[in-house]
Amino acid sequence: MLIYYLKRHIDFDKNWKAYCNDIVPKSTFPRGYKMKSNVLKDVTKQFGYNASAIKVGVAKHGKETLLYHIMVNLDYHTN
Repeated sequence: MLIYYLKRHIDFDKNWKAYCNDIVPKSTFPRGYKMKSNVLKDVTKQFGYNASAIKVGVAKHGKETLLYHIMVNLDYHTN
């Protein structure tokens, strides 16, 4: 799942956490693909995107399905 983040870059981390903790757990998915534990695990560091415009989360769905959520900050600025 690809999520384009269009808001101010300084709020990116805060909105990623809200997406993981509030939005995804309250979302509904097709029959047979319900989230196993209503937890979106942040795996950004495992992909080497620690200080970047990309966040990655993964959730277990259905019997054996892993759904990756990738949020891309389109208002990314470097210092």
